[in-house]
Amino acid sequence: MNIKFIVVIFIGIFLSCLGLSKLANFYFDISSDYLTATATFFAAFIALYLFNDWREQQKYSLVEKYQVLIRDSGNILFLNYSKFHVYIRNLRNQIILNQSDVKELEKITSNNPDFDTNVQDLLNNIFNSSTLLHEYQICLKSLNENVINEDHFKEIEEFKNQLLKVHQSFAKILNIHQILIDEVICFASLTNDPMVSKAIQDYKELCAYSCVSYLNKVLNENK
Repeated sequence: MNIKFIVVIFIGIFLSCLGLSKLANFYFDISSDYLTATATFFAAFIALYLFNDWREQQKYSLVEKYQVLIRDSGNILFLNYSKFHVYIRNLRNQIILNQSDVKELEKITSNNPDFDTNVQDLLNNIFNSSTLLHEYQICLKSLNENVINEDHFKEIEEFKNQLLKVHQSFAKILNIHQILIDEVICFASLTNDPMVSKAIQDYKELCAYSCVSYLNKVLNENK
């Protein structure tokens, strides 16, 4: 609550009521209680001001909740991606070691019936994370516009686009290749791509830091 602003408003209301009271008394010979009028108008202003302040605080509370979800989502995505990276690397190594043995390759395929499901789970995880960032951006748009808000919004847009690019790269492999061995080789290559690891790492660390930094700036601005 901005005390200086409220004091200025109170003085303004008081002087306005006092002036109107004097004019009414001078021109129309009507006496009025300017103090009561001041108290009435000021009470109405305070009620409106507190309501708007409460509504703005509710918006920031929602933003803060989304930031917690983003932080948790980043940790979960990083963990799942790390597990998938190890899983796909081990499969690739098995394929390379047995590439001349058809029976062993068939065994690798039969021993991994849930391969597509594991890939799809990771894809869903990445897409859900990007969707969470999009919903967070909608929350940011509901706040009062300022430079900090715009800068933070652009940072979130960048993190979101990185995740969507990774999602498209993974989905493309699934659409092109229908044989597990081919998919494994392509996914193994993709998981080693710096673009992919950077997007996941940025979402986990830089995105969370950007959220905390933004909230701290906003709180300092409103002091």
